Amino acid sequence: MNFYKLLHRSAKKPYMTRGYDMKDFYKTIKNALKRGRRKEQKRKSLLRTLTANRLMAEAVRFELTCP
Repeated sequence: MNFYKLLHRSAKKPYMTRGYDMKDFYKTIKNALKRGRRKEQKRKSLLRTLTANRLMAEAVRFELTCP
């Protein structure tokens, strides 16, 4: 995973900022990774919801076609 891509939200690059501590740099990377994981979890959750909705719609369609 590209760390620079994850850190695109910051206007200044952390390693170029004067007085920037390495601890802060790693914390920023850690938070960026968390954001990426949360985004992935949201995507999976949405996919699950859409799949469940589609299955329910098919079940209703099946019930309506049955005599």
